[in-house]
Amino acid sequence: MQETKDELLEKLILEQQVARRNLLNKGLSFDVPVLSILKYLPGGKRKSELIKTENGEEYVHGKKIRTFTIYKPYLRTMDVMAEMKLKLKINLVELIGSTNPIRYRNTVIKENNYLMCQIIAAAVLNRTWKIKLFLNLLARYLQARIHSDNLESICAIIEEMEDAGNFINSTVSMAGTDRTSAPKPEKIEENPPKPEVKQ
Repeated sequence: MQETKDELLEKLILEQQVARRNLLNKGLSFDVPVLSILKYLPGGKRKSELIKTENGEEYVHGKKIRTFTIYKPYLRTMDVMAEMKLKLKINLVELIGSTNPIRYRNTVIKENNYLMCQIIAAAVLNRTWKIKLFLNLLARYLQARIHSDNLESICAIIEEMEDAGNFINSTVSMAGTDRTSAPKPEKIEENPPKPEVKQ
């Protein structure tokens, strides 16, 4: 029996959901360069890069890098990151309509730079005790190694791994278990009975 369009679409959506779930379970990674004297120590790996030469294209030995993997955050990690995100300071209306947009842009960078690195560090550590001990250390490490051009992709990884939609759906579901509808207001009689007057 030939499958209908709706059945094929449903099957495709299911396959995409399974693929996405498997991807999230494996985690998503990003690389940072190993700088200073650390690049001469064991650890990390070298990344081969394709460059163009006069004789054509060939692979060459690239810079030493360190890879960090972000996995699905636990609820405690989500709580910590949400608290940090609420501290981010930016006003798009002011950014666009500012009389001095360059100055306001620099203000946004100054106020949010380290906080953004803390959010990334919390996502990488993903354990309460690790966050308490190493959050600021890792944030400073990343701040010296992450460029603005790959910051957006790292933030996209964090948003994808958080999967906040499932959390919101779960919250809505739990909030609806005790009361599925709003209480009805008491009916007010249009012609209330007159009080009896004792003679």
